Amino acid sequence: MDKKRDASRPVQYEGGGVKGLSDIFCPMYGRIWLLRQWANQRQPRPLILCEYAHAMGNSLGNLNDYWDLIYKYDNLQGGFIWDWVDQTFAIKDKKGHDIQAYGGDMGFVGIVNDSNFCANGLVAADRSLHPHIWEMKKVYQYMHFEGVPFSSGLIKVTNRHDFVSSDVYDYVWTVKADGKVLAQGKLDVPVTAPYHSVTVPVQIPVILGEPGTEYFLHISALTKEETPLVPKGHLAASEQWELPITSSSVPVLVSSGSISSVDEPDHITVNGGTLSVTFSRKNGEIIKYTVGGNDYLLEGLRPNFWRPLTDNDVANKLGERSETWKNAGNELSLKGISADISADKKSVVVKVSYDMPL
Repeated sequence: MDKKRDASRPVQYEGGGVKGLSDIFCPMYGRIWLLRQWANQRQPRPLILCEYAHAMGNSLGNLNDYWDLIYKYDNLQGGFIWDWVDQTFAIKDKKGHDIQAYGGDMGFVGIVNDSNFCANGLVAADRSLHPHIWEMKKVYQYMHFEGVPFSSGLIKVTNRHDFVSSDVYDYVWTVKADGKVLAQGKLDVPVTAPYHSVTVPVQIPVILGEPGTEYFLHISALTKEETPLVPKGHLAASEQWELPITSSSVPVLVSSGSISSVDEPDHITVNGGTLSVTFSRKNGEIIKYTVGGNDYLLEGLRPNFWRPLTDNDVANKLGERSETWKNAGNELSLKGISADISADKKSVVVKVSYDMPL
C-alpha cells in the first residue's frame, strides 16, 4: 500500500484485487502477517477482510488462526467468507439421477466455463450443510471456554457477544467415552457481560480407564429460549478436552523378561512375554501383532505417499506432476530385513530397507 496515497481515494492492496474506502481498509485474502502488521502500526482505521476464506471443498482449515489475531486487536474487525451457498443447478444426469450441476454439465460442449468453481459455499444449493460449516460455527461461536479442567478443575468462560449477556444460555458439562455419555451435570456460569470473563469450577468424577478407550470432557452452551431463527436447546457454543485417563488402542507389553527372535524362511517373529510381532520377509511389513494370543492387525502396514487431490491440486496439475507417488507404497522393492537383539535381551531393532523403482 502506498503511504502517500490521498486518504480520500480508494485503497488498493497489492496482494490481489483489493478494494477499500477512505475510512476503512478492506483487503482481499490478506495474509495473517498483513493483519498483524496493520494492528502493530496503530492504524486509525479498522480492517475488514472483504473476502478471506474460500469455502470450496472441505476448506476453512486456518480460520481459527485469523480469529486468534482478530480477537487480540480491536481494530481488526473480521471478514467475509466466499461463499454462503453453492451456485449449482438441480438437474438429472444421463441415467436419470438427480444431481447438482455446474459448468460443463448442461450441454453445449466446448463452451468455456468455470467447471465447479461456483460450487464454493458453506452450504449446498439445497441448503444442506457442507462439512466445513462446522469449522466456521466453532470458530465464530460467541462463548469461549479455556482452561485445563482435568488438572485445576477450573474453566475460564469468556462472553464475546457485543450486546448479549451469558445468561441467555444453559451450560452443561459431559464426560464421554468413545461417544457414549458416562457422566453429565450443569455448569453454573454467573451472569457475564459482553467482553468479560469468569472462572467457574467443574467437578469431574473419578473414572477408571478401560483399554482401547478415549475419554473427553465436553462443555456446551445451549439456548434457553426459542427465538425467530433459533430453537430452544440449540447448541450455540462448545469445547472439549481429552482427559488424561490412561488407555491404549492396542495393548503394549511392559515386561521384565527377555526378548527373543525366531528367524523363519518367510518371516521374522519377535517374542517378549505375551507379546509377539511378526515381520514378513517378502515385503518387510508387520503382518501380526499379537498380545495374549489375540491378533490386532487385519493386514500389513505400509508407507503411503498420496492423498485425495483438492481442486487447487487439479488446477496446478499436481496429479500429473506427482503421479509417480500415487502407488509408490505398493511398488516398493524389499532390499533387506534384519532383527538385532541387544546384549541384555531387553530390546530389539528390526531394520527394513527398500528400493523405490522410478
